[in-house]
Amino acid sequence: MTTELLHEVLPIDQKHSVSTVRNHTLRAAKRKEQMLGDEQAIYIEGAPAELSRLPIPDGPLTVGLDGGIVRARRGTNGDQSGNLFEVIAGKSILSFRRNDPEGTASSSKCFALVRSVDKKPKRRLFELLQAQGMQANQRVSFFSDGGDTVRQLPALLHPAAEHILDWFHCTMRITVLQQCARGLEQQWSAHVAHDPEEESLERRLESVKHYLWHGNSGKALEQLRWIGDDLDGWDSDQEGEHKLQVGSEGAARMLKYVRELETYISNNAGYIVNYGER
Repeated sequence: MTTELLHEVLPIDQKHSVSTVRNHTLRAAKRKEQMLGDEQAIYIEGAPAELSRLPIPDGPLTVGLDGGIVRARRGTNGDQSGNLFEVIAGKSILSFRRNDPEGTASSSKCFALVRSVDKKPKRRLFELLQAQGMQANQRVSFFSDGGDTVRQLPALLHPAAEHILDWFHCTMRITVLQQCARGLEQQWSAHVAHDPEEESLERRLESVKHYLWHGNSGKALEQLRWIGDDLDGWDSDQEGEHKLQVGSEGAARMLKYVRELETYISNNAGYIVNYGER
């Protein structure tokens, strides 16, 4: 399609084939890659005292980062490949430029990279932010999905950047747990019939969500551990004897997700903020 369009709008030779376009594009991309500076572990330069001498910066920069696993295409026989690779994609939004007329739309830039191939991932993100005029005295916020590789990418790029776990990824995991809890509602009522003050699983998950929304990861973890302990004892009677109960399979599945959420919150506790306040 690209080749056909080029022949239609430009006075070029008909020999300009698909392979020619592909090769020219590849050469242009390689030239751009060679212009990219060297990769560094740290991009923060200068002393804190120098910040006061910098000009007033443009509006805040907000950068969203997310990672995803992509499976390689199927083989010639249609067999699914076991080869996987991770793609990290992001979008940087500059809220405003001080010299722009009022009503000017926000500036945004997108980027993506394959982590196992790209040798300069941190440099690529740094140059993207530099292209938007990033200064050391500017407010910069990085929102990520909590994965180790995604979280490490913006580290040490800016002296005063804040790194935040995106709320979407928290609530998405809780939603999965809430769906599990609905499937166990009747069995749970029978399971705790001896204790009328016992809250439903859904109500307890709402508490977890409430604590996280207000940045209280400690309380959220405490509540999750209680839920996990109760699910772990699903097949135990009041005397602690093991006895297979209805809903055991669903309880085991939910317990797995609860433990995963515990680990996720523990690993990202330093990036959980008071979302409600913000």
